[in-house]
Amino acid sequence: MAIFERETPEIPEGTKYSVEKYQDIFDEFNRYILNTYKNAEDNWLLIEFLEENFDVPYDCYLQYMNFWAGAEKPDRVMRIFAKMKKLSKEGKLPPPDETVYWFLFKCFSKFKYESGIFKLHLSMKMDLAINVDIKLLNAVMEAYASLEDPFKTRDVFNLALSMPKSIGLNEESAYWMLKSLKFGSLYHVDDFYYNLSGYEVELTPQLFREYLIANCYFEQFGTAMKKLVRTFNQGDGHLIDKYVLKDFHNWCLNKNVRRQLDQFANQHYKEIWTELKSSGELSNSLDQLPSELEGAYNDEDPSQVLLSGVDTSKTLPKN
Repeated sequence: MAIFERETPEIPEGTKYSVEKYQDIFDEFNRYILNTYKNAEDNWLLIEFLEENFDVPYDCYLQYMNFWAGAEKPDRVMRIFAKMKKLSKEGKLPPPDETVYWFLFKCFSKFKYESGIFKLHLSMKMDLAINVDIKLLNAVMEAYASLEDPFKTRDVFNLALSMPKSIGLNEESAYWMLKSLKFGSLYHVDDFYYNLSGYEVELTPQLFREYLIANCYFEQFGTAMKKLVRTFNQGDGHLIDKYVLKDFHNWCLNKNVRRQLDQFANQHYKEIWTELKSSGELSNSLDQLPSELEGAYNDEDPSQVLLSGVDTSKTLPKN
């Protein structure tokens, strides 16, 4: 930074250096930020240095956002977003798009970043430039479910329900609604689960898994086991997969019910159950519930989605 300030020519006050003219050194700074050096405070100072001297491109802000998410600093991610919003109002950057909002809701859900979720949702409501589709609404529901708030989750669920069926509420919407309801009451969980057909949502292993987890959350371990067996006996064995068996076992903190599950799985899903046992994915603990982050709805990597259109070749480490 000192060498750059010493060696570059002075420019008129209120102007900045051209990224294109100093592309190599700009890329080196970015590479240093994103790969080489991991001291969070120094990296933040370097980002501020680049903002002071250059009109930082939109794609760089996406990479900074992703870096701070990986560094588990959601407050810094929010500050990057606020900077992007400010610059877009000044006409210096394109406004953050739907993918940015989606990424941020996913990020803030992971860290249960309450103030960030509230501010981001408010910004989304006021941002007329973005297309609020079902993918984005599902991310908002995920965020409120992470805060264990079934009321705000339901508000967003109802908004999705009001959209045309072809582009509105889907299985993922039902999943987040079901997940959030366990922070209310088991009565509301049962009522919602057994009325999914009213929303034209078909039962899937993911929904069934979350239903069993909700029963375990209220320590209804025996009831959950009966519902597992009943589902199989009714010819709905397709709803029972590896993740249903694994998560039911890990959320079930009752030794006797776990023994029943072991007998059931050995009899009807022996290959899957043997694989789970050998993989070490089954918990031995009987006094600690798994993390809510386990058994997520899907394995989509938010970072890959955010950076899908970004050329990262300039910021990858040099061999």
